[in-house]
Amino acid sequence: MRSRNPSSKPASSHLPLHQTQQSINPIKQKTFFLPHHRKKRRKVSPKLSFMFPKIDAFIATHSPSWYRTPVVQTAALGVVFFFVFAAYTTIQFYAASIYGSNLASDSVSAVYFTFTLTCLVAPGIINKWGCRMAMFIGVLGYASLVLASLIYFLCGGEEVRWARRLVVWGGAVLGCGASILWTAQGRLILQYAAKATELENLG
Repeated sequence: MRSRNPSSKPASSHLPLHQTQQSINPIKQKTFFLPHHRKKRRKVSPKLSFMFPKIDAFIATHSPSWYRTPVVQTAALGVVFFFVFAAYTTIQFYAASIYGSNLASDSVSAVYFTFTLTCLVAPGIINKWGCRMAMFIGVLGYASLVLASLIYFLCGGEEVRWARRLVVWGGAVLGCGASILWTAQGRLILQYAAKATELENLG
């Protein structure tokens, strides 16, 4: 019997087709994936993402240079969080007295239940949307409970069944927004810290 020698085959036949194409024209191979990646990001990001470049352009032309430093941006972020949680903390502290014990426990349970579940997927959401878009949506989650509370009091309170359910659903939406907000906030603070360290090393 004849023994087949695998080394007798030409060396070029062992190379995959995509490697030979990449070695011949690597620039064409790169430009093939880049537009596909950009189209994918545009499909995932909502239309609200187009407002951030306009805001950046406005701030760059109408604000002093010190306002765009990482320290000032961190302080501005703290001011935003102060006003957001001033409204939410007030509702949470007085939930038992304004909602009643049963509705208050259901609302808080919905908040932390959805918060725990959404924390598992929050990093992936931030990778697709970006920190600023994720924080914007997260703040809207807190606003949903505030709006549900206003509707609850304006429409009759405990006597209206759908108003009680609306408060619970508002708490569930808040939990989803809170996980996205806090995850994006942590990443953004790390980016500010890295930029501040880079500026100190340059100075």
